[in-house]
Amino acid sequence: MRALRTSISILALAIAGPALAADLPSRHVAPAAPAVAPIFTWTGFYAGVNIGGAWEHGSLHVRDEDTLQSINLGAALGLRESDSGGFTGGAQIGYNYQIGQFVLGAEADFNYINVNRRIAGTVVDHEGDGGSVFAKATVNWYGTVRARLGFTPTERLLVYATGGLAYGQVKHRMSVADDIGEDSWAGRGNHTQWGWTLGAGLEYAITNNLTLRGEYLYVDLGDKNTRLGYTGTDAALAGDTLTLKSDTQFSVVRAGLNYKF
Repeated sequence: MRALRTSISILALAIAGPALAADLPSRHVAPAAPAVAPIFTWTGFYAGVNIGGAWEHGSLHVRDEDTLQSINLGAALGLRESDSGGFTGGAQIGYNYQIGQFVLGAEADFNYINVNRRIAGTVVDHEGDGGSVFAKATVNWYGTVRARLGFTPTERLLVYATGGLAYGQVKHRMSVADDIGEDSWAGRGNHTQWGWTLGAGLEYAITNNLTLRGEYLYVDLGDKNTRLGYTGTDAALAGDTLTLKSDTQFSVVRAGLNYKF
């Protein structure tokens, strides 16, 4: 009898088991959330290189220290004047800080450059005496320390204005001689000049670490005087001097590649 009751209980559990399991609350597994790409930010340090071209805008004047008369060599004497454009390339380092769609930054760069202003030709005075004039100012390198203020119309595109301090090395050379080789003046100088720069550019983040930019800078290194001593044979003019005044301004258009840390 006991065995019969046991068999009936087992059979009842076997029949009722699936029904009881169906009454239990089901366990729902939520689908995995899709991966969200990290938002790009311009904030951080960066370093990079640049390459481009430059051209000169300056002028050359000469002044007689006895009469204090100053003339523009190109305009006043009708001499041939040429501005030499050239290559420029260098490196930069900086830091950006993004606030919403605005980006504040600071940048310093140092660059090789090869641009010059050259004036050469012959002149004839009112007495019919002739002579030759040669003057040249060459910029060999320059650097800037600038602030940047930008706006991001899209997440990875930065439009910015920039400006600040500029400095560079400028070499000056000039010679003046009459056509009979009796009177002549000559002088040269090598100066580090200081000035200012303004510009603008576009920068695009190719990846989260690499950015590509295009930039324009106007650089004004101010003016500098170089004294020309008398090198002729007339003893009466032994102390006579001329002064070459060079105004140095140039433009730079360049591309840059930066690595953002």
